[in-house]
Amino acid sequence: MSSLRSDTACRSRAFCRSSVLPPPRDRDSLPADRSIDVRFREYMTDQMGTEERIYEMADLDMTDEARPSLQAYLDSHSRDRHGQLEYDLKSDFGLEPDDLRKRFAFYMDRFGITADLK
Repeated sequence: MSSLRSDTACRSRAFCRSSVLPPPRDRDSLPADRSIDVRFREYMTDQMGTEERIYEMADLDMTDEARPSLQAYLDSHSRDRHGQLEYDLKSDFGLEPDDLRKRFAFYMDRFGITADLK
């Protein structure tokens, strides 16, 4: 393992051991009309539709000027523009996928997140 990869793995293990996500109950303290949950896969499937929902929730108009500008940005910043990142939590970062699933189960369950952790 290269020193950069080793350093990244060390930081990743430390972060996952020490990180604390806000409890879901705190999320519920926000008014429903003042917040929106955006799931990564949902966003990647329909970026413009998600942006429109965010604008709507924020009571902002998606103007004739904003829409093409935003679309141009999305088009020029596709997810795969630099290739596809594939990683293995255990061999790349020294993390056990099952341990992470257990640690973040409360969060994943609350927000309906499924993880393909390898």
